[in-house]
Amino acid sequence: FNKNDFDSVMIRYSNNDGKNAILNAIDNDLSQVNSALDEYNVLTVNIKDPKALGKLIAHPDIDAIEPDYEQCTLHTEHNLRADPFERNTTSHTRNLVEQTPYGITMVQAQELWDMEGTANIKICVIDTGYALGHPDLPEESDGVSGWNANSGYGTWHRDGHGHGSHCAGTIGAIGDNGVGVVGVFKDASKFDFFIGKGLSDSGSGTTSNVLAAVNQCVDNGAKVISMSLGGGGFGSISLNTYK
Repeated sequence: FNKNDFDSVMIRYSNNDGKNAILNAIDNDLSQVNSALDEYNVLTVNIKDPKALGKLIAHPDIDAIEPDYEQCTLHTEHNLRADPFERNTTSHTRNLVEQTPYGITMVQAQELWDMEGTANIKICVIDTGYALGHPDLPEESDGVSGWNANSGYGTWHRDGHGHGSHCAGTIGAIGDNGVGVVGVFKDASKFDFFIGKGLSDSGSGTTSNVLAAVNQCVDNGAKVISMSLGGGGFGSISLNTYK
C-alpha cells in the first residue's frame, strides 16, 4: 500500500523486541498509539513520517503493517435513532401494529419460536450502538450489555445513526407486544445481547476499532457476532484476529 495515503496503520509484532521497536519509533517518527490489541500483538499508530514504516517493515520482529481501513455500515437508509419514536419522515412512517418482516418467513424463524428449552445464547452486534429504551428492543434487565470501541463514538446504549438498532431488531425485536416488528428471536428470555459500538454515529469507523469490538464480544461470551459492515481492504491482521 502507499504509505502516504493513510494516517493510521495497524502493526503486528512477533515479540517484545518488535513491540519496543514500534514504541521507539513513536518517540521519533510516529505520533501516537491509537489502540492496542495485546492478545494479538497488534498496535495501531498514527503516522507522522511515512519513512518510519520502511524501517519497521525491515525489522525482523515485525510481522505485518497494514492500513487501518475505514469501515462503514452496509445500509444507511434506515434511521432508528436513540429516541424510540424518531424517524426519518421523508422515507419511513411509524408502524401502529406489529408486523412480521418478509425475511422472518424466508429464514423459517417461526420454527425457533415453538422450540422448548431455556438455554440462553449471547449474541453480539457490532455496529453504531443500540437504542436502549426502545419499546420493541430488549432492556438491560433482559441481559443487554455493551462496550464502546472509542470514547469519541459515544456510549453503546445510544445509537445516533440507527443502523445498529435496526440490525439488533432484525435479530431480536420483541414479539407479541403489538409494537414494531418481530425479530428472528422474538423471546428476549432466550438470548442476551452484547453490543459492541465499533462504528460512530456517522456510520463509519476503523478496522482496528471493529477488531477491538470483536475481541470484547468474544471475551464476554458471545457465540454469534453480527457485523453488517464493510469498507477497505482485508489483510492478514484481520484474518489472524478473526481466527
